[in-house]
Amino acid sequence: MPAVTEARCRACVMTGGCVVETDEEAAAMSALLLREVEVGAALSEEPCVPPDWLEQYERKGQACPRVPLDWGNDVAAEALTLALSPHTAWLAPETLAAAELPAELHAAVLRRVAYVLRDQAVAEKMAPAFRGGGLLG
Repeated sequence: MPAVTEARCRACVMTGGCVVETDEEAAAMSALLLREVEVGAALSEEPCVPPDWLEQYERKGQACPRVPLDWGNDVAAEALTLALSPHTAWLAPETLAAAELPAELHAAVLRRVAYVLRDQAVAEKMAPAFRGGGLLG
């Protein structure tokens, strides 16, 4: 699955796609989509999750799996997003270290991530066959 970022969501067919307006945006989209993207390109990428996941979200009244988060939790959200993919999980500790948070705030961020990972609803969305206690058990 592609990385879920603000840029990826802007390019998604579910949000209406986007038109690349600057050289910087073209370079970022090229790196993200792993293909050459030029200024002026109209992007309309397929959803970032498989069709059966989309059906599950639609049944719950949520068209898109992305949930807007409180940006007061931006470091926690970034670390959590990275931690949930086996391809990027190794970046989660790096993200936390790079944020250079005071020890108390660092601990609070880790508690937020752990809280989300223990949530039953999150566990069921990430691994529908899993039942009981969240992703951390």
